[in-house]
Amino acid sequence: MNKRLKIYSVLLAIVLVGTVISNTYYREKYSTVTREGEVLTLDSLTEEFGKVDKKITVHVDTIDGKRDTIGITTSYNTQFKPAFEVTIPVRPNRFGNDKFLYSNVKGQTCMVEMQQVKLKVPMEKGSNTFNIIFALSICMLLPYLWLLVIVLKVIRSIYKGEVFLTQIAKRLETAGWLLVAYWLLANVVSYIQILILREIVMMAYYHIPWESTSIYYIVFGLVLMIISQIILMGKDLKEEQELTI
Repeated sequence: MNKRLKIYSVLLAIVLVGTVISNTYYREKYSTVTREGEVLTLDSLTEEFGKVDKKITVHVDTIDGKRDTIGITTSYNTQFKPAFEVTIPVRPNRFGNDKFLYSNVKGQTCMVEMQQVKLKVPMEKGSNTFNIIFALSICMLLPYLWLLVIVLKVIRSIYKGEVFLTQIAKRLETAGWLLVAYWLLANVVSYIQILILREIVMMAYYHIPWESTSIYYIVFGLVLMIISQIILMGKDLKEEQELTI
């Protein structure tokens, strides 16, 4: 068997077994740190984020020139100031405090546990930091762009009728490595981003966890590598059979 095929097959087996084990025995650890002064409130829009213009319209209905009914309509026009928006995963500090969120509508009470929120930070409070986060996000696009180039080259070869098994196999192998590289890069970048966000964006009674990038990237990448080696093995076997004939 092809040496590379053996290596890629073993790596794929390790990844799949590791995924099963991690999903079976994974237990999410909540932060036990309690920060003083934490408050979750439902309040009016503050000046640092914008303002709300309230408009009251009075409608007077008349019958035969006499006032009949009066209707009052209230409308709100919200004007937000420029702000950085970030959507992040959050988890409650389960063992850090005894506070819980509840929703009560028409006598029906539900416990609210948020998994993801969008937080806004005033522009002047974190422009440099958010620029760093944006730059890191751009870095994650590099493997995708390279992968796009490979796909375009394959399409171009097929369009011109220049289908060479060796060339296709090498491009499949490269595409597989790019997917693995993207998985590794995405994990590193997301971890750095979370560390940065934890310093500038906080939510009362919640913390920001780090979540690994989907394992399917590395699995699909290894599958492409294995397919590329199978194509090369098939090509070699065909050439050997032609020589013996």
